[in-house]
Amino acid sequence: MKILLGGVPFGRNNIGDEAILEGVVTMIRQIKSDAQICVSTDDEKGTQKHLKINTCPLFGFSHVDYDPKAAQQLIKEHDLFIWSGATGLSDYPDDAMEILSMCKNVNTPFVVFGTGMNSELNPAKFTLQDGRKKDLLSGLSKLSGHTIDFASMYESRQVKKMISKMGRVLSEAKLVALRNEDSCKNLKDMCQQINISRAADLALVLKADETSLSKLDKTTRHLLGQKRKKIAVCISAQRCVNNLLDLANKMDHWIEKFSANIFFIPMNPITDAELMTQMMALMKNKENCTVVKNCLHPRDVVALTAQMDTIISSRLHLLILGSINHIPLIGISRGSKVDTFLKRFDIQSCGSVESVKLNLMEEQIGSHINNKAIFELKSKEVREKMMKDLKLALDMLHSVLEQTEENNHARSA
Repeated sequence: MKILLGGVPFGRNNIGDEAILEGVVTMIRQIKSDAQICVSTDDEKGTQKHLKINTCPLFGFSHVDYDPKAAQQLIKEHDLFIWSGATGLSDYPDDAMEILSMCKNVNTPFVVFGTGMNSELNPAKFTLQDGRKKDLLSGLSKLSGHTIDFASMYESRQVKKMISKMGRVLSEAKLVALRNEDSCKNLKDMCQQINISRAADLALVLKADETSLSKLDKTTRHLLGQKRKKIAVCISAQRCVNNLLDLANKMDHWIEKFSANIFFIPMNPITDAELMTQMMALMKNKENCTVVKNCLHPRDVVALTAQMDTIISSRLHLLILGSINHIPLIGISRGSKVDTFLKRFDIQSCGSVESVKLNLMEEQIGSHINNKAIFELKSKEVREKMMKDLKLALDMLHSVLEQTEENNHARSA
């Protein structure tokens, strides 16, 4: 069986996306060890080497230069297309529907597996840009004495058209299994005709690569060897926190108060690393912190976070990978993803990137450091439930694969 994975801009320096990819590859191999897996990625050589799979160029996204006919032909050559991970259905719904429509055009069955869904479609996709159309609609609003906002009406109509298209396309999926209960509810509220199942984040199946600790940079290995508390931090450069200097000053305070070392773990090895290098430059206790180098793959992150006493992150997948080994979590909200995940652990985010609640964060650090065993008990309970949801979804995916293979044999006969 030939399976094509895509629907997320893989291969673009996002360890969270690569964790999702490695998770779904791991699970497919569990249920169909002889499957030929191909991934649409912008890092073909690196992905092929790391996961031992076939690759093809990234396609299906409006910001990517690709040949739609070639992409559709590629889909046709596969027995099943799996869209896996991220919040792509809501973040870039136009791209999602473009890819899944290609599947429909060439009669290749498709599955949406482990994907998240926000409560609204990405407003940036439907906001009128400056130009003739916006000027025309603004002019009409002016003629109406501003009693009618024609621009807003147009934007709302485009959203409704997209939701209608999503309903039509996704109703033909062989399986729609989203990564949490909130995602299921959000999609059901928009598209009531779709059968939706609950899964969990696909990165949860990953295990640590224990050999990766020896490959870390010298400074990180030195700080790991010290008998001090260890705090992991990731601040996303995609949406940086507003009170960055205040956070840097607080971290200096925590180094002293908790006798701690701070490990900046970039989930984007380029942009996050650059931002957190700037943060570190603002701090006075530089000898007790480091921007981690040579931690480039999801299993490397699992191994490193297992050494931590607590994790602070505005990136969802650092929290998810840390939860695998039940490390206490502290989140900074960047949209609803972090809040939704932490809610499972009965943890409140420490504000948002717009305004981090530093006093609450300090309170949580103290609580976590002194009560790791309490968090571990809760975390084991949460993980058991998530893995149960994931197992049920994986069983359904297995059934889709079996049915697809049977249909292929029938056609060949």
